[in-house]
Amino acid sequence: RSDFILAPKGMGNTSVRFFEALSLGRFPVLINTDYVFPLKDRIDYEKFVVTVDHTRIEDLEQIILDFYNPLNNEEFKERQKMAREAFKLLRPGSFLKTALSELKQYEA
Repeated sequence: RSDFILAPKGMGNTSVRFFEALSLGRFPVLINTDYVFPLKDRIDYEKFVVTVDHTRIEDLEQIILDFYNPLNNEEFKERQKMAREAFKLLRPGSFLKTALSELKQYEA
């Protein structure tokens, strides 16, 4: 029921919780340790992912407030929709299709 979901990295570059948050139109809160966002040229993650550098954990509450406070209700809902749309691009079937399409461009 939370709008902001803590989504630390797992064993690899990402975590299941990150994708679960996006699938629900929620805002992942990512503790950044050199995270590499997939499809970053197509998805504006800054609009719906709250990142905090691992050296600034103590500032997490303020960083979330800095993300949240400037948004009115309409903007907040729009960003939730953006998170959900990003998930649609990142889920396995869609991501694979996009990745293969981009790889084909480099074959020639």
